[in-house]
Amino acid sequence: MNNLLNIKSFLKFLSRNKGYTTIDVFGLSVSLMFVILIAVYVERELNIDKQQANYDRIVALGCEHFLGTGVPVAYWLEERYPEIEKVCPMVSDQSMGHPIFYGEKKYTADLVYVDSTFFDVFSFKVLDGNRERLLDGVNDAVVTETYARKLFGEENPVGKSIRISDSTSVTITGIMEDVKRSVIPNVDLLLRIERVAEFNSALSKTSAGNAGSCIAFMLLKPGADLKARTNDILSFFKERFWLYKEGFAKEVKIVTIPEMYFGKWQYTSLNSGDRTFSLILMSVGILVLIFAIINYINLTVAQAGQRAKEMATRRLLGSSRMDLFLRLMMEATLLTFISFALGLLLAVAALPYARDLL
Repeated sequence: MNNLLNIKSFLKFLSRNKGYTTIDVFGLSVSLMFVILIAVYVERELNIDKQQANYDRIVALGCEHFLGTGVPVAYWLEERYPEIEKVCPMVSDQSMGHPIFYGEKKYTADLVYVDSTFFDVFSFKVLDGNRERLLDGVNDAVVTETYARKLFGEENPVGKSIRISDSTSVTITGIMEDVKRSVIPNVDLLLRIERVAEFNSALSKTSAGNAGSCIAFMLLKPGADLKARTNDILSFFKERFWLYKEGFAKEVKIVTIPEMYFGKWQYTSLNSGDRTFSLILMSVGILVLIFAIINYINLTVAQAGQRAKEMATRRLLGSSRMDLFLRLMMEATLLTFISFALGLLLAVAALPYARDLL
């Protein structure tokens, strides 16, 4: 076994064949870098919002054209259908880069307006504050972790007031983790849904005038199937909702999280992805890995002749065929491990550029 673990001769062989070593290690490392980056991207795309405890019970309302509706529509459905446990209308496309004021300083923030049930429907981690009461008041607000550091530095933001307009101030009641790997777009501040009407009166809780900016998230009761009610919902909308009464929409769609993210919507304020692209990219990653393995094997076999004399000598000195086989496998494993470590370091270095590209 000591003979197997003695890799001095292998290192000596590598030092004498620098070209082979460089091509083998560099080629495998770069290939593994691309494989790692592709694997990370595809895994994130195919597991959007899987961190939500209610992943299988969260749905949204859409039609054949877009994923959106009026603010009060979610409440209409909650009153009418017992399958719905809670609703959380959300508006995220009205206040991107919105000016806010803290003290004498002016900042910009991405504001997202939600119902007080947001933290009942979604499982985003609350870092500070009472999760059950974070958005109880219409002037309450929740700040994300990164934006809290930007706005308040090392100060505890809970209890502090910021202005979102010349006449309206909100009070920070908690800090939540940054929104990542989610259909929900970037969030700096979560505000109550009532606040959005100050900037767009068609998005009030009593007006369905704007029928596209609000995402009607609904949390279904365990085992409930609201999709079976789509015909009844359609009939109801034709009587009450102008979008259907005037014929601008003709279908009702109850949409799950994967359908929200990968659906081919003409318009949605949510993050979206392309399942086909992800699967194609995954296939490319598998091919790169296969070619890298074939290339590595070819290079190793091509150099085997140069070590034939060494192996023959070891055989004469008493090493069995199994000893020689295990020795070569251990050397290949060591070289592969080194290549993987370098590939991982390259992937970490390239990750910011890959994120911007993809």
